[in-house]
Amino acid sequence: RREFPEFLGAVSHVGMLGREGAVAALAERADRLSTLVGEDERRLGRALAAGGVPRLFVIEAEYSLAMLRAERDWVLSVVDEIKTGGLEWPTP
Repeated sequence: RREFPEFLGAVSHVGMLGREGAVAALAERADRLSTLVGEDERRLGRALAAGGVPRLFVIEAEYSLAMLRAERDWVLSVVDEIKTGGLEWPTP
């Protein structure tokens, strides 16, 4: 079954923030995601470096890290599109 994260609901309302508000909110989200990516990379690296932990037992951590990276990269691309005018913004 498809699961819809809370962030999806927030993204659906980003247009109401205006360009500057959207950039600020999305940049804040990207910063938080970058922090989480760093934490997960270190945690996964330690688990693998410790040895004796077959990769099979950390694939859920790999998946989680991949999803965080993908969301962060997407958020940053949207921020860039807003800043450069690539994402069309309706005029009131």
